[in-house]
Amino acid sequence: MTGPRDEYRPAAPLRPVLRTRESAYAYECRACGRCCHDKLIPVNPYEIARLAANRGLSTTELIERFTEEGVALAVGDDGACLFLGERGCEVHPDRPLVCRLYPLGAVTDPEGRELFVELEAQPGSEGRAGADGTVAAYLQAQGVAPYLEMAHRYRETVEKLVRALALGTGAAEAAATLRGSVDGADARVLDVDLALAGLERRGLPLPQRVEDRVRLHISVLEAEIPSLSA
Repeated sequence: MTGPRDEYRPAAPLRPVLRTRESAYAYECRACGRCCHDKLIPVNPYEIARLAANRGLSTTELIERFTEEGVALAVGDDGACLFLGERGCEVHPDRPLVCRLYPLGAVTDPEGRELFVELEAQPGSEGRAGADGTVAAYLQAQGVAPYLEMAHRYRETVEKLVRALALGTGAAEAAATLRGSVDGADARVLDVDLALAGLERRGLPLPQRVEDRVRLHISVLEAEIPSLSA
């Protein structure tokens, strides 16, 4: 759920400096828009739901019009993000986690510790990095908390799905089955509205807030785990 296919490509080359939340760091974005070009921006169902609400679309429509198979934002022929307009990012309040973190990237070391690495700036970028703050303060200012929480929740759910599938089919078959889901065999894994449509048809009330709908989406996916492992 973090990137398309079997490949993860960072949004930019990584600098070999790891930081914790307590590390000195600051960054001033000057909205030049250069970081919105030639990037692969992975998105999970929560980020898709936020973007869909911002655009007044269903998650199904957002996936079809603005993503690559529901796992990364699409770009135009010039390499620019489709949400980049003349005045900058048109979905800035609901931009994905990768965009919020930039020019930092979140990584996990072999011991499971959360670390952050600085990305190489896009050529010509007008943004300015400094040391008169902390990584924690920068993250708070960028509003990353709910994005990190939901990324963790979806990662846990996918891991549960893989384990459940592996009980009956083996690890290789489980991975292939889940990959089939991500590729569209069961689009409900990525599409919040599609997954909740069955509940709506049964007359069950659905929440309107994105966060509540996403939590219900996770519950719907996890409810299928017992049948997968049977």
